[in-house]
Amino acid sequence: MNPLTIFFGALFWRDIRIVSRKPRTFWARFSFALVLMAMGAIGIWGQIFGTQFGSATQQMEGMQRIAPMLSLFVMWVQFIMLNIAAPTIAAPAFVDERTKRTLDTLAMTPLSSLAIVGSKFSSRLVPILILAIVPVPLLLMLRIFGGLEPRFLIDATLITVSSAALGAAAALCASTLVKRAPNASGFGVIVILIANFFPLLVSALLYLVGLGWTERAAPGFFRWLSVVSPGSAFISASGSITGMGFSTVPTWANVISNIVLATAFLLLAAARVPAMVRAGSRSTTPTSLSSRRAAKAAARATASATTISETDGATPTVADARRRRSSVPRPVGTSRTISDRPVLWREIRQTSFRSPITRWILIAVCVFFIGMMYLQAGVSSQPGAIVPAIMLGLLSLFVAANASTSSIAGEVEARTWSSLLSTPLTPSKIIWSKALGAMRRCLPLLLAFIGHLVVVSLFGAIHPAALLIAPVTLAAGMFMLCCTGVLTSLVSRRSAMAATNNLLLAAVLWVGLPVSTAISIGLLSVNPGKELWFVINVLNVPSTSVIAITTACEAASDSRGRWILRGFVSGFPELLALVSANALVHVLIGLAAMAIARSIFYRHALRST
Repeated sequence: MNPLTIFFGALFWRDIRIVSRKPRTFWARFSFALVLMAMGAIGIWGQIFGTQFGSATQQMEGMQRIAPMLSLFVMWVQFIMLNIAAPTIAAPAFVDERTKRTLDTLAMTPLSSLAIVGSKFSSRLVPILILAIVPVPLLLMLRIFGGLEPRFLIDATLITVSSAALGAAAALCASTLVKRAPNASGFGVIVILIANFFPLLVSALLYLVGLGWTERAAPGFFRWLSVVSPGSAFISASGSITGMGFSTVPTWANVISNIVLATAFLLLAAARVPAMVRAGSRSTTPTSLSSRRAAKAAARATASATTISETDGATPTVADARRRRSSVPRPVGTSRTISDRPVLWREIRQTSFRSPITRWILIAVCVFFIGMMYLQAGVSSQPGAIVPAIMLGLLSLFVAANASTSSIAGEVEARTWSSLLSTPLTPSKIIWSKALGAMRRCLPLLLAFIGHLVVVSLFGAIHPAALLIAPVTLAAGMFMLCCTGVLTSLVSRRSAMAATNNLLLAAVLWVGLPVSTAISIGLLSVNPGKELWFVINVLNVPSTSVIAITTACEAASDSRGRWILRGFVSGFPELLALVSANALVHVLIGLAAMAIARSIFYRHALRST
């Protein structure tokens, strides 16, 4: 089959017009360009400010030193942003077709399944390529100052685009299996994370099963294992600038690996398309099995009510039907008593994971890794206490970031938002019910985090006071993400876009702010005090949680019970102040997000209808 027909058929031109004309596409390009311009301006201004009293030669040498580092930072930002944006762009590919009920129309065309998947993938790849060329003007300007090799720019761009294509292909494949775009987008992000951390995951797995293989023990094995990791290839490509490449991963090998994996996901999606079309046809056909069963049940109920009334010698009445329904015994535990807050009642009773398979797979993976960590490192050791806590904490924050992003956008996509607005419920009741319901769905992971701390505290690996400190900051971060998720779901037209915006907010606050602060300090040659890093940690839930758990482990192992972590905490009062300030700040951010959602509710809610 002609590759041009597969990737650039009639469906490609239709989808590229739809994707390119969406407002969020223009906002994404503008925001990305604005961030790059701000970074370039900060770096150049910092270098000019630091060498303004030097000679022209010193200023030129300073620009030659700053150009490679600033280019490296720009390429890292592009690598992270594209790997997050690519699954979001590709996730609604088949979900939108199913939502708009155009899947049957698409199946009646002479296009093959491979042509449909290929056209949808290429139409989503075009916006990714446009985002990839956004930093080109800034990089060309930095090359003028010298000290920047074009080989690094080419390698970094190839690795970034190929890994983004892998994430888009994974999300496109997931969109044929799930009914919600955030789930497909989350699957694409998880595939990218697994690919980037594949060497570390395999090394940890080999350690847990007792083989004890490390990169030092088997360098050849781990070198070829790192070929799958785009992050390892990127670090190797940047070795000419930083000199810190831990493994020599050829760029071409990683690009080929990403292309092969992306092709595998596309072939899997093409094989899934016929079954998806058949499932969609059965769910939308009035004569489906479930519809026939419902119709037969209704007919039997009507006939029974009519027979009872006729045996009494009277015509059937509404009272007879009511008595008939009330006489039917209700199974134990199926009470349908609804409170005066029906939205909260519905949201709280939703399951944390819609698919039981996903729930059991997640439970099995967590139990396996934590159990093996207990066996290998020991329940009473610091690694056995810290590593599972970090894993459960990051998983809890990731689930919280996606828990409420479909609360309003999902109602719009399901066409139930207009019905909800027609009720006498106030905006505050609606948005708070959505946020509290999302928090309730995140509760099992928070309880698992607390349960792990209870277990390791019983074995003496961590101070018991950590049970009152560490969960506080994690719960505050989850509360903030649930509240900001409701806000992004209100202002976004699609739940996938809302999930991406919420993840980007957390990334900017917890990753972008510390990294940009460190780079600004380095460029301005300023000696930061301990107060600055205290403020940074106050705004950072992951770092504060790790500091609290590590300090509690140090307090348990210290003979005097001192709460000291060199460079971060010098006593229990300081740690308590850090955790309290962190929790208070994130709760206030969540309340501010809910207040903003309440103030703009009618403007965006009515627009969504």
